[in-house]
Amino acid sequence: MDDVPEITPEVTVNPSAPQIKIKGPTYPIYLFEEGVELPEDERFYLVTKTGIYFNKKTKAGDALVPVEGIPWLMEPDLEMRLKLPKVPARIIAQALTFFRKVYDKYNSEAYVTLMYSSKNNEYQLHCPKQTVSHASVNYDRTDQPEYQDRVQNDWQMVGTIHSHCNFSAFHSGTDVGDEATFDGIHITLGNVDRNQISIASSVAINEKREELLPEKSCSGVVRAAVADDSKFMSFSRDQYYDIEMSEEDAQQLVLDAEIIENEWMPKVSKQGWQFGGKRSFFQQGGNQQQYPNVWTYNNIGEKSTEKNEKNADTNSSQFLGEDFDTYLY
Repeated sequence: MDDVPEITPEVTVNPSAPQIKIKGPTYPIYLFEEGVELPEDERFYLVTKTGIYFNKKTKAGDALVPVEGIPWLMEPDLEMRLKLPKVPARIIAQALTFFRKVYDKYNSEAYVTLMYSSKNNEYQLHCPKQTVSHASVNYDRTDQPEYQDRVQNDWQMVGTIHSHCNFSAFHSGTDVGDEATFDGIHITLGNVDRNQISIASSVAINEKREELLPEKSCSGVVRAAVADDSKFMSFSRDQYYDIEMSEEDAQQLVLDAEIIENEWMPKVSKQGWQFGGKRSFFQQGGNQQQYPNVWTYNNIGEKSTEKNEKNADTNSSQFLGEDFDTYLY
């Protein structure tokens, strides 16, 4: 700036308050609102609806010029602070169970809405009607939980979880666009055909996004020490995760799987494609391999069925094993 005089500001300090120190020349700051009177012969900053301006005075004339900020003020901490509790391992395991079923049947992605009740301090998942393909999922935004239950238990939509089939978890451009107006936690589960999965998570507020380590947004997710053996690794080994849960949650997951099969899966349909003027549906059987991870839903369910057929008195704790404190999903 031309001919900027050095100004020593007069600061009134309350003896009981911390001392205030301002370095360098300062100028008055005005908020540009109705009724404000701006000085004609002074340099000053003007904070307006469209930005911050400095009233620059030169020999040639005066002008309000846009500036990026007010130099003697501090920069704010823009880091997002997540107030919601971590998403429990059982919720992630429910989503993974659903995603694997959809992948097996349709070779496609899938989606669930993350709900939270501050009244009950708990999460739940809602599965809306959806049309799926290998690289996309379109869900019915009008398909929501029952209104009465939402009101009585204060259920709020606080995020999303969707799958990336047999490729790695990340937030694609489509994901970012879809979640731009959806404040909350957004989680992607990738490589659902593997024993250990990849996870990406972020928080979005008012179109501002920030990546979160999965361990920061979810409980019970543990980086795998050794990833699945593969000659073709699309991402580093430390991005693979196991999901640890309690014995009680592992047993409850068996019941969850029945709900997923009977209530969620009928809401899923394979995306149709236009080809040659005719509408045809390609419903691929998908990958029918089992997931032999320690205490997956498949293992729990199969072991339970086999033992129950042999001995009706066999309980779940016996087939899970009495020496296990936690179980890997």
